[in-house]
Amino acid sequence: VSDRTIRSDIDAINRFYGKTVIESSIKNGYHINSEIISSLPKQLTCCIPQTPKERCNYIIRELLTNKKEINLLKSFGANLFQIYKIVKIPSGAIGLFSGLKVAATYCVGGAIVGEWLSSRAGLGYYMLRVKNGYILDKVFACVLMIIFWSILLNLGVTLLEKILFPHLREGERK
Repeated sequence: VSDRTIRSDIDAINRFYGKTVIESSIKNGYHINSEIISSLPKQLTCCIPQTPKERCNYIIRELLTNKKEINLLKSFGANLFQIYKIVKIPSGAIGLFSGLKVAATYCVGGAIVGEWLSSRAGLGYYMLRVKNGYILDKVFACVLMIIFWSILLNLGVTLLEKILFPHLREGERK
């Protein structure tokens, strides 16, 4: 987005309201005129983010949601809860479960490393003991157990995903 696009969009907003809602200054940048905002009807002021943090959250929220689906639901009269239930939560669930699958795999490795460093029991401690004793068959058995638990946790997350969101099939994922 260029500076010219921003200036023209702000000019369009100000022309729409017939007042200078968004003021620009070379020194301070853009800011919303709070006096004019307070004179607008309440239904408009509730939607305009006031602080820089609110503006960032608004932009991120707009980028992460599919506008066509939300507009369709709004045209059918859906409320905010229904929009979250039908569009926003399922679209965010794909990323959530992808992260959970990675975390399920790495948590086993993290536990093993923690046991190597400072424990007196557990698979990591046992693996360290048998490695120092050159008992390689038991070291490989420990590695196979680590692989087994990682795969089992990963499959558990996959099963949970399929139970909670059965409509998300492999071909429909983005």
